[in-house]
Amino acid sequence: MGNKIIFALTFVFSILTIKAQEVYLRKIYNIEKEQKDKFLYSLEKVGENSKILGELEVIGNPTDTQELFKKIYNKAKEIGANTYSIKRFENVDGGYQEVDLSHFKLNLYNTPTEEISQNNGMIYIVSDSKSHQIRINNDNVTLQENTYFGKKLLPSESITISTKKLLGSTIRYTNSNQENVYFQISGFSIKANGVINLKSGDVTKLDTSYGQFLVSIFQPIQL
Repeated sequence: MGNKIIFALTFVFSILTIKAQEVYLRKIYNIEKEQKDKFLYSLEKVGENSKILGELEVIGNPTDTQELFKKIYNKAKEIGANTYSIKRFENVDGGYQEVDLSHFKLNLYNTPTEEISQNNGMIYIVSDSKSHQIRINNDNVTLQENTYFGKKLLPSESITISTKKLLGSTIRYTNSNQENVYFQISGFSIKANGVINLKSGDVTKLDTSYGQFLVSIFQPIQL
């Protein structure tokens, strides 16, 4: 039995490795050598003082979004970027396509820190690559894979998020300083780095840069 488990895990890890997404720095327009910001934020709107530095292209079957973001972050910092926007592909009717997780592009920018607004009291609840049944306050919600739900919280307003399962998690968050926060719903999983999550449902607070990235590439849902 032990050998079978080891073989199965080895097979899963090999498949994940083969299908890992790759990130390519396709264009370089400028390099900000003095940029020291540690964050990499998504721009809802590119301001006139945002200097475009380059373009990234992501290709490959989506597997581990956390590993993907690390690759994007490292490429962006090579040219001193602290912000980015998704470069959406156009439809034949002039509209824009939804983000294809297996192939998309990002424009990289250097934006003055004082012009990056990240705090307006929003809470984002993000899924992973699986569908989850959760409870938000008193509402039962189906959070499909690769989607998110966003809600603006008033000052001192609270929200309770529960995965509703045995060995699951429940968190209660109170808006105290109008910052934007990001939580991810996840379940049992085996990642390429060997980390095994045995919980039936988990609620994890995400780093702002990573949380923004997921919101920028996933699809929103409405309650």
